[in-house]
Amino acid sequence: EFVLVILKEQWASLEFASIGLRADKEVVLAAVRTGGQALEYASRDLQADRDVVLAAKELEFASINLRADKEVVLAAVKKYGGSLLYACDELKADREVVFEAITKDPSTLAWASQELRCDKDFLAKAARCCSDEEDVEQIYEEADPDLHEDLPWEKFDAARNSALAIPGETAPVLSANFLRREAGINVVEFSLPSGLSVTCNVS
Repeated sequence: EFVLVILKEQWASLEFASIGLRADKEVVLAAVRTGGQALEYASRDLQADRDVVLAAKELEFASINLRADKEVVLAAVKKYGGSLLYACDELKADREVVFEAITKDPSTLAWASQELRCDKDFLAKAARCCSDEEDVEQIYEEADPDLHEDLPWEKFDAARNSALAIPGETAPVLSANFLRREAGINVVEFSLPSGLSVTCNVS
């Protein structure tokens, strides 16, 4: 009882627990529910226990079999997008898993399958769910380089719904279309509610 109380407050104490306690499911569950990282100190058998790993929402120290379990992986990436790194290759190509990971942390797109990094529609959908412009840019950076010319701008307004600082124009941009790239600067045409089209340089 005393050990359970301690672990509910200080999960890292599992590191110093006896081998027997680190193999005790109740004890380990108490620790990982406080801090998923405690899974590192669990016995090998409990690192392969589905209940424990689901409670931990942690993949780095989970067994290989559980890294291929979609429900387990989804729980982990919803908590921490970087867990995608430890998922099996098949799940790194799973649209639902990768979507959850990159909307939590866009940089994790780097660990997705090449197929998804080349999927323009998938990346556009993910960008629309981003919370800020930096996240959209991160998706752009991690996408396949062949998409760099047209990926970010066609969904710029959908992702950010931004308004241009133009006199008399206070409504959101209707569309943003990439035109060309000159000297490292993107030339983008913005369509405004008034019917006016404005061409701007966007770094």
